[in-house]
Amino acid sequence: MNTGLKKAFLKNTTALEKLLISVLAAFNVISLVYSVRIRNALYALSSLMSLALVFLPYLFEHVLSCRISWDLKAVYWFLVIGGPVLGNVYRFYHYIRPWDKLLHMLSGFLAAAVGYALPDFLLKEKPGKMFKCLFAVSLSLAIGGLWEIYEYLLDVFFHMDMQNDTVITGFSSYMLGETPGSIGTIENIETVFINGQPFEKGYIDIGLIDTMKDMIQCLMGSVLCAVTAAVQKPGSRFASIRAV
Repeated sequence: MNTGLKKAFLKNTTALEKLLISVLAAFNVISLVYSVRIRNALYALSSLMSLALVFLPYLFEHVLSCRISWDLKAVYWFLVIGGPVLGNVYRFYHYIRPWDKLLHMLSGFLAAAVGYALPDFLLKEKPGKMFKCLFAVSLSLAIGGLWEIYEYLLDVFFHMDMQNDTVITGFSSYMLGETPGSIGTIENIETVFINGQPFEKGYIDIGLIDTMKDMIQCLMGSVLCAVTAAVQKPGSRFASIRAV
C-alpha cells in the first residue's frame, strides 16, 4: 500500500469499518491456512484472491477521488467473501440452494450502482436520472453477460461446473417434432441412460437454465438499484459513489 493510499485509508474509514476489515482479513487468512492444510490449491487461491479484494474499494476511492457509501462497501464485501470463500471453500453453493442466485442479484445491484455513478465522472454535462438509470442497468447486464462467458469458458477448457447443471423432467424441442417446424415434447422423464448406466433423476440440462436464472437475478438487482436511485432525494448517500 503506497503512502497516499495508506493515508486515505486511515483518514476515510471509521473505527467500525477498520474493525470489520480486520475481521474479514483474519477470516480470509484462516481460510487460506485451512485450504493449504487440506492441500486444495483452488481453495487457497480463492482465499488469497478474496483477501486482496477486501481492500479494493479504497484503491478505487484513491484513484478516482471519490467516496463509496458504507452500504455499497458492505454489499461488495459480502460478494468478495460470499463467492470465493463461503461459496467455494466452505461449499455454500452446494449446501444453500439460493446462495448463488443471491450473489448474482447483489452483484447486479453493485454493478448498477457503479454504472449509475460513472456518467457523473466521465461526462462534462450532468446527465439526467433516466440516462443514468438506463446506463446502470445496461452496464450491469453487460458485466453479468461477460461473467457467464467466463463461467462457460472455465467449464469447457477446465472441465468445471461453474454453470451448474439442472435436472429437468420435461422439455420441448423442434428436434422432437414429427414434421419440420413442429415442436415435440417429452414429459415425465424419470430415467435417462448415459453410456448404458441409468440416471434416475431426470434429464440433465448442462448450464442453460442456470445461466438464464443468473442473468434474471442480475437484472432484478440492477433494476432495484436503478429504481432506488431514481426515487432518492438529491444529496442522498444511500448506495452512492460521489466525487470529493
